[in-house]
Amino acid sequence: MKKLFEKNKFILILIPLGIFIVFINKKLNTGFLSSSKIENHYIFVGLLLLIVFILLFTIIRIDKNS
Repeated sequence: MKKLFEKNKFILILIPLGIFIVFINKKLNTGFLSSSKIENHYIFVGLLLLIVFILLFTIIRIDKNS
């Protein structure tokens, strides 16, 4: 089991990324950014930046441990 986990570390990145994409897709389909409120746009961009930083941190951490 540990060898399987070691080989497929990328799955730990892809599963949360997929969940985040589904969440963002549902928000966008309900008209989250259809209004002209600038706050909604800031929230959207902030969430995207947060996820990118978390993914970069995770990838760098996995790379250092390899």
